[in-house]
Amino acid sequence: MAKKRRPPLAVLIVVGLLIAVGSWWATSALLSTFESADLGEPAQVGGHVYTSAAGGYEITFPGEPEVTSAVIPIGDLEVEQITAAWSNDSGAHVAATAEFPADIVAAAGATILDASLEGMVANLPNSELRERTEITLDGEPALTGMIAKDGNDIWFTVAMHGNTQVILNVFVPTGEPAPTFAETFRFID
Repeated sequence: MAKKRRPPLAVLIVVGLLIAVGSWWATSALLSTFESADLGEPAQVGGHVYTSAAGGYEITFPGEPEVTSAVIPIGDLEVEQITAAWSNDSGAHVAATAEFPADIVAAAGATILDASLEGMVANLPNSELRERTEITLDGEPALTGMIAKDGNDIWFTVAMHGNTQVILNVFVPTGEPAPTFAETFRFID
């Protein structure tokens, strides 16, 4: 039997940092928007089909999202994160993508989704992971579930499509049902 080769520790550390920082970026937009907001009824998805050529996907937001990009420096690496976010007084919908170097994705293997979720939860102070389910997002393995934070629920879906990490978040008042945002997602490349 061939001995399974483990990735070097340095690669695993970089993977962990990339995932944690990438997850932080996606959730920080939500946190800054809703840190002190009192959310009412959640918005229904169905208003604006957003297509991201760079991220290779389309998804339907309740309204036209604001799109931002930022370069996240990690050591010698720079990872660009593109975030599309729509919000109002009742909630927020966020789709974020980041493309990681192929060797880092390969080194992380099957653990990349769990590491992404762990990074997201770790970067949300005073939060608790309440639900976690393995699913597919337009044919790709994904994790979905809910994180409770300060009277709000953050519904999430995390997937990898090749070297691109996809993070979908919906921020709603506690106790609201899971929104249909992720169900409108499809890869276009």
